[in-house]
Amino acid sequence: MTANIEQKIIEATINCIEKYGLENVTNSLISEEAEVNSAAVSYYFRGKDNLIRIAQETALRNGFEWADYAQTEGLHPREQLKAILIQLAEGAQRYPNLTKSFFADAFLRGDYSGLGVQKLNEFLRVVLEHIQPKCPSVGPETLKSVIYRTFCGGVLPVITFPRLLDNFLGGAADNKDAVSAHIEALIDRLWEEV
Repeated sequence: MTANIEQKIIEATINCIEKYGLENVTNSLISEEAEVNSAAVSYYFRGKDNLIRIAQETALRNGFEWADYAQTEGLHPREQLKAILIQLAEGAQRYPNLTKSFFADAFLRGDYSGLGVQKLNEFLRVVLEHIQPKCPSVGPETLKSVIYRTFCGGVLPVITFPRLLDNFLGGAADNKDAVSAHIEALIDRLWEEV
């Protein structure tokens, strides 16, 4: 029973971060979402900050689990990279507040030691490890550069400021199809350099 209540509270916290934004999440909102007494948050997790850390760890584990990207294994490396980065961008679009919460310390305080930054770097290293063997003639630093530039040019804007360039682009820059097309074009262009 305890594990079920704890899991319910963790899931409610993830939902609240997405619904209200990290800075607006309260014990009251979490307990309401989880349908538990507000004292349960403190009892099971020793406070909101610890609970939010656990909820973010859970969500990051789910977001950066290679098993969710394993269907890309049989693809050509360029197509594999496209599929992986598009899937990351789609996750950021689907869960914008949760995604921003992973990198809040980096964006707001210049603190890059957070779990979101660590998990992202680990995941991109895993991506490199899966793609590199398929490109024996391409050096790891060159491939790392392609991954870095595509992530920064295609995925990072979706996470940080998804609507920043709407006026310039003449439409919603956070449109799923537009983002996917942008990532594909960026990878195609960068792959020509490889």
